[in-house]
Amino acid sequence: SLVSGGLLAVTCTDMAALGGSHPETCYGRYSSMPIQRAEYLQELAVRILLKDVACAAARYGRTIKPILSVGMNFYVRCFVEIRDDKRGVNDLSLNIGTVYQSTQCP
Repeated sequence: SLVSGGLLAVTCTDMAALGGSHPETCYGRYSSMPIQRAEYLQELAVRILLKDVACAAARYGRTIKPILSVGMNFYVRCFVEIRDDKRGVNDLSLNIGTVYQSTQCP
């Protein structure tokens, strides 16, 4: 149990799912579809993980503030501050977006 203002570190080592090699697994675990062979693969993986952590926190009336995120080789790690903020939970949907990339672009 974290108090408001506490620091949470989350590490995710399933880059095969987050990186697009197994998109069905990514959708099942994170409710997100990765973009395969994207040049910004690590950043997208970090964003997917942050979205999932934010949604998990929202279930308990909490929000997150990302402090530091790192994507390297086979894992991503995020450090977030957890806050008690029931009003902020309502704004969560305003901060989650969609990424589109043309299949015609390299």
